[in-house]
Amino acid sequence: MEREYEVVVYPKIEQVNILIVQLSYRAPHMHDDVELGMVLSGKLCLNTQAEEYRFCAGDMYLLNPKELHELSSDGDGAYVLALQLSPERLNFYIPWKKNFRFSTVSLREHLAAPASLYQIFQSFMIELAWCYFSGGPHLQRDCHDFLHMLISVLDRHIPTKLLSDEQIQSIERSNYRIAKIIDYVEQNFRQKLLLSEIARTQGLSMSYLSHFFKDTLHITFQEYLNKQRFEYACGLLRTTDKSLTEISNLSGFSDVRYFIRLCEHTYGCSPQEYRSAHPPRFVEHPESTLQRICPPEECRELLADAHAKTCESLSKCSVWQFFHN
Repeated sequence: MEREYEVVVYPKIEQVNILIVQLSYRAPHMHDDVELGMVLSGKLCLNTQAEEYRFCAGDMYLLNPKELHELSSDGDGAYVLALQLSPERLNFYIPWKKNFRFSTVSLREHLAAPASLYQIFQSFMIELAWCYFSGGPHLQRDCHDFLHMLISVLDRHIPTKLLSDEQIQSIERSNYRIAKIIDYVEQNFRQKLLLSEIARTQGLSMSYLSHFFKDTLHITFQEYLNKQRFEYACGLLRTTDKSLTEISNLSGFSDVRYFIRLCEHTYGCSPQEYRSAHPPRFVEHPESTLQRICPPEECRELLADAHAKTCESLSKCSVWQFFHN
């Protein structure tokens, strides 16, 4: 389960990680941290076990620890700013809540009042990231100031639900099992792969696994398998000059015609037309995941305009009113 159970590292601040990712596709995965994300550019599709969400530039999302999620973007990909925060760090700021989970993924509707709250919240996120990537002698202090304000807004405005220890353990067992299955698919989808084979490796009956997969991911095993193969094949279209037959074989499809039909159904064009419309922007990976973590210098460039605007907007408003209503 090395690929899809992501271990978050904290290079600058203990229990806090901030990154900007350029992504086309990120296979279903989870991690122990709360994740607060903002789409900087492009369009992002986020799938959880419960629902599909579609976001554009400026939209923000919130994910609970160990919440299985899949990210994808059409076209040239999306730039996403992500704050990953350990549950221990979150509890440090709001210690009065135990075993709680946020009840929503999309944030805009819950930060609609007062009218400028969402804009202020975005500004906190941008300034936190700017401090983080700029460094300096006051990195820790400045980042914690903005982090405290972000969490204060979440605590006051985002609905939560309390779970028992038993409920949390049940959720974690289920997520751990599906993550193991997904990881096995990720490692083997480029070859012939049967549900019965996975059931055998996991010590489960095929009937139980079939229902568990559908109940958890809301698609059948075969639909999920074809989706992974198709995403990988499209990645090869964008990053190589291999023929359609080669791409089909490398992706696990037994028939190139099926791959062509999937492309026409999904994107409304042939694989050749898709390749012409999407010049290479990503490096080929051995998995179906296509993403790139931006280096700090590029992160500052991506945030420069937004940072200038947030400095101006924050100087014109009374921020603290949002913490006393």
